[in-house]
Amino acid sequence: MVHNQKISQVFVVDQCFDRRTEICRSLINSDLVPQPLENLRELLGCWPQSGCILIGNGEEEAVAALKEAAAHEQVLPVFVLFDHQSIEAISDLIRMGAAGFVTWPSSGEGLARTLKALLSISEPHLAQMKDVGSARSRINSLSNREREVLRGISEGLSSKEIALQLGISYRTVEIHRGNMLGKVGAKNAIQAAKLAWKASGT
Repeated sequence: MVHNQKISQVFVVDQCFDRRTEICRSLINSDLVPQPLENLRELLGCWPQSGCILIGNGEEEAVAALKEAAAHEQVLPVFVLFDHQSIEAISDLIRMGAAGFVTWPSSGEGLARTLKALLSISEPHLAQMKDVGSARSRINSLSNREREVLRGISEGLSSKEIALQLGISYRTVEIHRGNMLGKVGAKNAIQAAKLAWKASGT
């Protein structure tokens, strides 16, 4: 199960002191361990290896948290505190990877039960996000030119066509291609293209 001891920590990110305190108090009697944070910057200094994030600072902070979660190889599920967001905003956040929405105020038992249920049903989604995060981390290790070569490969171009498109020699493309395959750990161009597609979330 996802909500085992590995994911017992809940990082409660909310600039509203009273609400943050109440949420943390409501989780104390459950097997979830609340970690209160005023803003996302406090979390970025040392990205945790396990747990989940509960964001209560509005849509802008939720978007930032989702981007950070996607950028790390150690992906954490991000839950958003429902605060009368529009249907469009909710759809956007779900599309970006929000694992669920939590209503507040709620009883302590109700909040813990909701988070555990969301953690359970978000397991396949989280596994997919981890795959995407791992792919993005490998792509981020490439130089700009290596990314351009990979982009060409993903579009089905041959090395000669990539060379023409980038205005460089065929030999230079082959060198960048070899370096790129080594960095991302791909055995061939097809594996590299699949990795690029996965990193893009498609």
